[in-house]
Amino acid sequence: MLTVRSFNADWSSPELIWIPGEKFSSYALNVTHLVLPPGELWFCRIFNLTLPHIKDEALRTQVKGFIGQEGAHARGHRDALAVYEANGWDFSESKARLNGIFGRLLGEKVFGRFEVTGKQALRWLRFRLSIVAAVEHVTCVLGTWMINNTELEALGANQQMVDLLKWHGAEEVEHRTVAHDVYVAIGGSNVLRILMTVPVMFLILLTWKRGTQVFISQDKSGPQRYGFKAYRRAAKLGYLPGLGLLFKAFLRYFRWNYHPHSEGSPELAAHTLRELEPERV
Repeated sequence: MLTVRSFNADWSSPELIWIPGEKFSSYALNVTHLVLPPGELWFCRIFNLTLPHIKDEALRTQVKGFIGQEGAHARGHRDALAVYEANGWDFSESKARLNGIFGRLLGEKVFGRFEVTGKQALRWLRFRLSIVAAVEHVTCVLGTWMINNTELEALGANQQMVDLLKWHGAEEVEHRTVAHDVYVAIGGSNVLRILMTVPVMFLILLTWKRGTQVFISQDKSGPQRYGFKAYRRAAKLGYLPGLGLLFKAFLRYFRWNYHPHSEGSPELAAHTLRELEPERV
C-alpha cells in the first residue's frame, strides 16, 4: 500500500541559485518545478478515469495511492516554483503552453478535436496511459539517480531543494510499477508501449531543454545560453544525470518482457523516506 506524504519546507529565505556556483545545474533541475505540476495533475486525471476499468482491488488501492502521491508532488514543486515567482520571475507563458498540452491536446477529446465514446474512448485512454507508463519509467530512473546522488550535498546545495528532489525521487521508485500494471490491466499491448518510447523520450528531452532555457532567459545577470558543453560538464561532475544513464534506460524499455519491478531499489527508497522524516515528510 502506498503512503501519501506531503513535503514540508520553509521557502521564506530562498536561494535562487541553490547549487553554489552552478547556475546551469540549478536551472536544469528547476525544470521539475515548472513541468511536473501540470503533468502530474494530468496523471491524476488519467488514473481516476482508469478506476472503473480496474477489477483487481489490490491494484485499485495502488492507483488511489499513486494519485495521492502525484498530487502531493505537484504541490511540492509548485511551492518551490512560487519562490521564483515571488522574486519577479514570470512563467505564465510556459504554464499556459503546458496547460494547453495536458488540458486540451491530451484531454478527453482526441488531440483536443474529436469526441469519443465507448471502445474509442477506452482506446484513447489506453494511448494516454502508454505515455504515462513511459514517463514513469523515466522518472523512476531519474529518481534512482537522485536518491543515490551525493555530489550535490557535498558541494553545499540548498538542503531543502535536495530533500524535495530526494523525496520525490524515492516515491517514484516506490510506485514504479503502478502505471505499467494499470496499462496492462486495461489491455495495453507491448507493441503500443514500445512504439511510444521514441516520441515520449524525445519530448522529455526537448521539454527539459526548453524548460531550462526558460529559467536561463529570466536571469539577466548571466549568460543567456549554455551549450551542450555545460551540460556534459555538469553531468560529469554528478550535478545532472548523464546521457548514458538515459540511453540505457531507453534501451531497457524496448524489452518485450519489460517490467519496472526490476528498476531501482525499493529498499533504498524506503530508507531515503525514513531519513527525511519527521522533518520533511
